[in-house]
Amino acid sequence: MSKTVLSFGLTPGDIAMGCGGSVTLLTDQGWNGVNIFCAYSGENLNTLAKEARLAARLLGVSEVGFLLVDPGAEMFGREAVLRAAHLIRKHKPDLIFTFSSQDPSPDRTGLSCCVRAAVQAASAATPEIEGTPHQVQTVFGYEIAPPLCRFGHAVNITETVGRKMDAINCYETLIGRKVEEAMQGLARYRGRMSDAGEFAEVFEILHGEHDPFHDWRDD
Repeated sequence: MSKTVLSFGLTPGDIAMGCGGSVTLLTDQGWNGVNIFCAYSGENLNTLAKEARLAARLLGVSEVGFLLVDPGAEMFGREAVLRAAHLIRKHKPDLIFTFSSQDPSPDRTGLSCCVRAAVQAASAATPEIEGTPHQVQTVFGYEIAPPLCRFGHAVNITETVGRKMDAINCYETLIGRKVEEAMQGLARYRGRMSDAGEFAEVFEILHGEHDPFHDWRDD
């Protein structure tokens, strides 16, 4: 049975920027890729999904979905946690990517907290959540800007950095600014300082100890 990587972001560009190279490495190895983005109830999901699928295909991701949230102080409250936990039980991921807990943005930190709470809820006998309990092996927190002060894992993305940049380019109009050069520079910097390779992505380990990349890579 194929393994699954489930990635969460606020917008379609977040996943490409934060973990696009690592996701592509996994999908190249036959993993199923699922990207989940936040959307307000009532938004035109058909339009959002069309934009999101374009870059997702470049990363080898076969499915795009949405975590519906309500605007306001409770955006990532209990209802959002239950919805995220349902998505975890539905897709049964081995690995989850989300924002790092160190991200200074309140919305990004909110989503990261929501996902981590959902991982716990999805593994427990929570009657409000449809589906059978599922235990996620590993949760990695990715960086966008500013860079992480501390990280626990680095992945050599030299062979997939080109597709990561192509995916980021798909989202330039959504992101509202050109970020390709900045993200490529960050990947090069992370490769050098971590000694992982020419280009790398680094992550905070939010849950679990298993390294899914060690299963098939020597570096």
